[in-house]
Order: sequence, then C-alpha cells, then structure tokens
Amino acid sequence: MPVPHHHLIFTIPHSLNPLWRYNKRTFADVLFQAASQTLMQLLGSPDYLGARPGILAALHTWNQKLDVHVHLHVLVSAGGLTEDGTWVAAKKKCLLPRKVVMTKFRGKFKALLREMVVAGKIQLPPGWTRNQFYALLYKLSDPWNVKVFDAYAGGASVVT
Repeated sequence: MPVPHHHLIFTIPHSLNPLWRYNKRTFADVLFQAASQTLMQLLGSPDYLGARPGILAALHTWNQKLDVHVHLHVLVSAGGLTEDGTWVAAKKKCLLPRKVVMTKFRGKFKALLREMVVAGKIQLPPGWTRNQFYALLYKLSDPWNVKVFDAYAGGASVVT
C-alpha cells in the first residue's frame, strides 16, 4: 500500500527455544496468531486507530550468528479501514505504545501456547512435565522484547 508503515518486531524469550525445536509449525502458528490478534485488537480500538490495518509478517528463526532466535517482523500500515470501508490515517508518529503492545502480546502468546499444550498439540521436550511448563510460563512475566518503530514512507523499503 502506498501509505506510511510501521515496523514492529516480536521476539520470543530464549527460555522457550526447546518448545520451538519440538513444535516449529504449531509454535510459529501461535506466534503469528498472538501478534496478529494483539495488533488487530489494539488498532481496532478507538483509543488507538479505530480501524483494521494492513499487516504483513515474516518469521525469522535465527540471529546473525545463526543461533536460534525466534522473532517476527511485522509491517503495519499507518492507518486502516473502518467497518464501512472508510480509510482512517493514524494520527500519531508512534502507532502504539510499546509497553501496551508487549503486555498484550505476552498475554496472548502465553494463553495460546497454554491452550495448545492442554489440547495435546504441543509436544513437551524430553524431561519436561506440564507442571514445569506452567512454572516456566508463570516466570515469563518480565518484559518481553517487542520493538515498535516510528512510521516511514511506504513498506517497500523495509528489509527484514
């Protein structure tokens, strides 16, 4: 879309890497769903945008040293469509407050991951029990690494 875009990065804590290794497809689905639901819910609110933005996401699973580093790069249009199809441009330089995005994303990701474990769709790594998994989720209440960048002209120039 020929509109300004924001670049966001959602990074998963490294303590969850063993779950990633045993459940790549399901884990990736949870990551995409949590990020998408977070953005659509927040930006759909009149407190922020009050519209549905355009979103494009790319999964990265390694860092520059080729270590496991699961994160999602997301391009979000600086505006969106209302229910009646009207375009609403974002009014602020920063699309969403980072702490709000991080808190919402962390909660959604943990809830979706917990649902997958309860449903038997996530294989726990060898030696892990459900109680250990739940304890790990509980400990993951520290801030997660979520970055929200200011808008720039057009999404075509981003390199993820």
